Amino acid sequence: MTPLRIGIVEDELLVARNISILLQKMGYTALKPVRNYTDALKMISTESPDLLLLDIIIEGDKDGIQLAETINSQFHIPFVFLTANSDEATIQRAKAVRPSAYLLKPFYEKDLYTSIEIAFNNFNLHLSPAATAKAEPAKPKDFIFIKEGSAFQKVLLNNIMVIESEHVYLHVHTMEKTFMIRSKLEEFMGNYPQLQLIRVHRSFAINLAYLDSIDQLHVVVGGRHIPVSKNYRQELLNSIDTIK
Repeated sequence: MTPLRIGIVEDELLVARNISILLQKMGYTALKPVRNYTDALKMISTESPDLLLLDIIIEGDKDGIQLAETINSQFHIPFVFLTANSDEATIQRAKAVRPSAYLLKPFYEKDLYTSIEIAFNNFNLHLSPAATAKAEPAKPKDFIFIKEGSAFQKVLLNNIMVIESEHVYLHVHTMEKTFMIRSKLEEFMGNYPQLQLIRVHRSFAINLAYLDSIDQLHVVVGGRHIPVSKNYRQELLNSIDTIK
């Protein structure tokens, strides 16, 4: 399981160090903090963070809001402003670059955690073809894009065979390879009802199109043995035609 990689842009070394400690305590990977616009762009290009924490007042001629403008135009990753600035002029400038969250210093650990989780989740829902915030209902797409490294890879929904849950992450097993996303199993199944996904275990859902066989303890999906629990077995049998 790969934790979120979070970049920190903060020119006060003690503050940056404390943020790094908090992130590691919460289970994230904290990248080495940077202090200015130029170093931040280098860090984004070389380290491919999943999310950024930006102070607005940073070292150099360009501030965090100008950095956010460049992030929006070139990198398209979520960012959260961590700042002591709450004046009207700063807030109006910050609103224009559409931060995923705006957290005032000093902040509590739980507030930082909540801001990161909501920011990352909402950003990826916005990117997903399954996003529903549209004026008219959209025709269901037959593909999604899943982030892998610094790029988003196209995945055909019909190629998904098994979804495996591990804490707050999902392993999406396709015919060709396995991807990992940050989501709950129920949420993923609800977002893509066009898939013939059915739960067979607390940690597994399968695509019925790839179901090969069923016994008392397992199902075989595309040659892969998946545990089936007693609580879900009858629902699975009710979803298919069986002949005795």
